[in-house]
Amino acid sequence: MEEDAVSSAGVFRARSIRTWQDAELAAVDHMHGLGFTDAQMTGAGADGGIDVIARDAIAQVKHYSQPVGVGPFENCGEWRTRTGTCCP
Repeated sequence: MEEDAVSSAGVFRARSIRTWQDAELAAVDHMHGLGFTDAQMTGAGADGGIDVIARDAIAQVKHYSQPVGVGPFENCGEWRTRTGTCCP
């Protein structure tokens, strides 16, 4: 696996995202930067939509090849408003 894109000082280094695997690795890097040091990819297969997991956090990652606009972010806000929880 590629070295973390977060330095020991917590500074992010650029990572090219060309595939869904790259996107998941970028999410792992981001979670590490947020302090979830045990974050790791769940791997391919039936994961119930969970792509990155840590003891106290989960992430679902979507890789789009074109800009998506604000729609997915608005959906997260609506989900939180309806359920009081984070995005599905």
